[in-house]
Amino acid sequence: MYASSRSLTFYLKLVLVLTSMTTYLIPFKPYPYLLSLLSITLLLHNRRFKLVILILINALILLSLLIPVSILFGQGIFNAVNYTLYVITSLSAIMYVAVTTSPSEVEKYLKIEGVARFATLVYALKEEVLMIYETFKARGFEIGINFKRTIPPLITILVNTIDRMITLEESLKARGYTT
Repeated sequence: MYASSRSLTFYLKLVLVLTSMTTYLIPFKPYPYLLSLLSITLLLHNRRFKLVILILINALILLSLLIPVSILFGQGIFNAVNYTLYVITSLSAIMYVAVTTSPSEVEKYLKIEGVARFATLVYALKEEVLMIYETFKARGFEIGINFKRTIPPLITILVNTIDRMITLEESLKARGYTT
């Protein structure tokens, strides 16, 4: 019973994402955007307060950029608000699914192999890049506008990332995983 409940929950999450992605196809109707309230409520229920704040801040930034552009091109403010609501709806649904669904669930219910291994590789590479970035930041390097100063950290990140990927690939092959 528990397994069927978990699979139903997973498929409901997918339906939420797909319907939120299609809300833009229903122009100028407010009811599809109620899905964003559902997604944000689910995120808040799972205690993802920082994620909700980031989504709302991004929506405010997007709205502050779109309103002047809409006025400049004579489209009206309503188009900017409509597009921002679409972004909030899609982003909140995608974030809810990404935060609450493990890669092994995706493998199990969608029957796609390699998702968990890919997620593990991405996480390991992210940690590697952050470590290298922090090391160079401590030495006084800053990745920014001055391109000449960013070359040493970027080369180190690239070389270490490739080396780390090769090491992880070899360890996965040694454990019996094949591509």
